[in-house]
Parts: sequence; structure tokens; C-alpha cells
Amino acid sequence: MKKIITTVLCFALAGAFVSCGDGEISSSRVSSLSGIIDEMPTDGDSYTLKLTVYDEDSEEYVPLASASVSADGSFEMDLPKSVSSSYLYRFADDAPKSISFSNKNVKVVEADLELWSGEDYLDDVYYYSDSAEGELTYADGDCTATGSFDGVTINMALKKGWNWTFFVDDEDSESLTTTRPAGMQFYFDGEY
Repeated sequence: MKKIITTVLCFALAGAFVSCGDGEISSSRVSSLSGIIDEMPTDGDSYTLKLTVYDEDSEEYVPLASASVSADGSFEMDLPKSVSSSYLYRFADDAPKSISFSNKNVKVVEADLELWSGEDYLDDVYYYSDSAEGELTYADGDCTATGSFDGVTINMALKKGWNWTFFVDDEDSESLTTTRPAGMQFYFDGEY
């Protein structure tokens, strides 16, 4: 099963989308990641952060990139320039008719950030703020998605390559966007 937290397809299937605002849509395209992971284990082990995607054929998560994590939780990771087409799916397929796409042929895949200690998977690392959760999404071309569905505003501008997508849940509204909210940080939420 494809893991789709912040794409149109997931929210359409989960029944969660609203009206689209006017104006320019900003992109959150990235080619590398760096930051400090909050709530890291403090047992002195060495840790690796892995960027993974789900492979439908093998039914396993496949690593695409990795980076060492320092004792203070800091890391730097270069993202791969491309992703095998076997992991991608068409972004617009099965989306509600209320969602408009500038390019219905663009294919995407969402990635997870996983924390490992040697050969042991510990848990995912999240990118979040008080009102938003981010997810890395690879797109094989440029595409905007706008519209609304079941109370969530969709206003996304994906660029070819890696993009941050954000599900924002403010007190008054919910949105799916590529505009980075303030206060985003990496967070480890695992049992250790």
C-alpha cells in the first residue's frame, strides 16, 4: 500500500479536503536536507538517517539515501537526483474532480525518514510544527494542484525533483500546500 500522508490521493481517499485560495503558490523544492533531530536517543550509539520509499513489488521500504547523525542530532543528507519510475505513481489518478492539475501525467512518490542504529530500525523521523506535518515528495515533472475536498484546501506547486509537502491544521482551516509553515523541525518519536 502506498504511504500517502500529504498528497491529494490520500486525503481524497480518507475524505479530508476545502476551498482553494487565489494567488501564487510557492514551492518547497529541495536537493538536500540538514537539521537537528529533536528527542534523539542519548545512549551513545551511532545512528543513521535513511530516506526510504515503499516498493509495491517487494512490499518493503527501499533506502534511496542515508546520512550519519551526530550525537547532538545534527545531519546533512544529499537527496538523489532521480527516483526509479518503478516507485512512482500518477499524481492525478483517482483524485476527486474538484482538484485541478496543471499536468495530469506527473508521477510522484512520498518518502519516509527512518532512524537506524546499526542494522536495527528504530522509528520514523518527522518534520513538523505545532500545526503542520511535512513529507518529502519526489515528482518527475512540474505540476500544480488546486481545489478543495471535504474541508481541506489544496494549493500545491510541485517542481521536478524533491519537494516538501505540508498538511496544515490551523484552528479554523486545513490545507495541503507546498508553502513551508514557520517553525518546522525534525523530531524522533520512537521507543528507545
